[in-house]
Amino acid sequence: MSADTAIYIADCIYDMVGKADSRSPNTNLVDAISIGVSLATNVSATAMIVIKALQQASHASRHGSQPLRLMLLFIECGAVFCAFQLLSAIATGLNTLSGTFESGNFGSLTFYTVAEDLFNLVSALYPVAVFILIHTNSSPVDETIYSTHSVYHAEQMESGW
Repeated sequence: MSADTAIYIADCIYDMVGKADSRSPNTNLVDAISIGVSLATNVSATAMIVIKALQQASHASRHGSQPLRLMLLFIECGAVFCAFQLLSAIATGLNTLSGTFESGNFGSLTFYTVAEDLFNLVSALYPVAVFILIHTNSSPVDETIYSTHSVYHAEQMESGW
């Protein structure tokens, strides 16, 4: 995580120095590296929560527990955030390699702009959305898992298990 922070600081410095020397709005290699490291950090954090949730699930009661529900919510939100970040990483990588703005390719420019703006929007709303979901105690994954779980147990009870 400290490496992620250091790369973001280096990226900001590189961008500020680079803007004084160049008028090209292309992304640079440091931009691509910074979003790649950030994506790797978020994927590994989500994977660690998955591992902890699996450990918690083996100890949880038949109806689940509050910590398990909270971890499932973090996994759900982390996976969605990583998907948007992956889209942004792909757009940044393609823009870094191909020089989209210089070539004048409108489709590539639109893809890059939409992906970057969408990721910026999701980044801003992500903490608020997680906070609201936790305090309203609602999650589509939570409802799906427990409704499937209860149907499974109802079938077992009917069959005599």
